[in-house]
Amino acid sequence: MERRASELAAEEDDLLAALAARAQSDARAAMLIDAREGLFRGGRASFTDAAKAKQALRERFDLLPLEQRRTLIRSTVRVEVSPGRSPDRISIVHMAVPSLNEPGDGVGA
Repeated sequence: MERRASELAAEEDDLLAALAARAQSDARAAMLIDAREGLFRGGRASFTDAAKAKQALRERFDLLPLEQRRTLIRSTVRVEVSPGRSPDRISIVHMAVPSLNEPGDGVGA
């Protein structure tokens, strides 16, 4: 009986991980597709269209449930807060756009 319970718990963990990955993928994919369609109408992007797309993405993000927002953020950045009071104790590593990282941010660590 305990063995079966253990197997079911492991299966549940696998399913929850798959659901989290799917939620992350769906939210990000939907937002990116909409942004791309809005930006590249006619083959060229304009600053006006980019500003509108940015605002639309912000509004859409704000409408997401909290857990889906957290999942989306976790897929794009890693935030570490070290003990202390100095501003240096906060480290943000961009996972989706590594070019935004400061040298020595530990990308891939």
